[in-house]
Amino acid sequence: MTITQLTWAVKESLLAYIGDLEDGELVGSDGATFTGEHFSFEVTDAPTDEGFGFDNATLTGMLCFRGTATLRGHDGMLNVVLTDPCVVLENGAGEIRVAYPGAKDGRQLDIAKLTASREGDGIVADAHLTMTGVNVLGPQYLPGTKIAPVRIHVS
Repeated sequence: MTITQLTWAVKESLLAYIGDLEDGELVGSDGATFTGEHFSFEVTDAPTDEGFGFDNATLTGMLCFRGTATLRGHDGMLNVVLTDPCVVLENGAGEIRVAYPGAKDGRQLDIAKLTASREGDGIVADAHLTMTGVNVLGPQYLPGTKIAPVRIHVS
């Protein structure tokens, strides 16, 4: 199994809202792209089960991806930046983390709790916002709000 990418629509209603704004921007950069429906993030160093410390049998370990997803509108008053997501799981339960804005020391923010399972040839994880995730996405959401599932693709 080789991990190839992570795809994530963050919060579908938020993407739709920003997409409808006159000045709305949904942009992927530095290894991320926006497809019109979700962001795709490149895997870092093409990890495999054996070489990256992720056990596919138990869905345990850490998978990191690179890229930046920027969601912007309202003349910059709405500005969400999600960079270099990592999925950390233990027996299918865990979190998705993103780089702390401006940090050069690798600090990460846990923005959503995940419950993962295998789906087809990949992994899909249901996601619910943490309090930190509320601070990142905005106060219109509450902790525990269901957001878009995180999908990890393999080949």
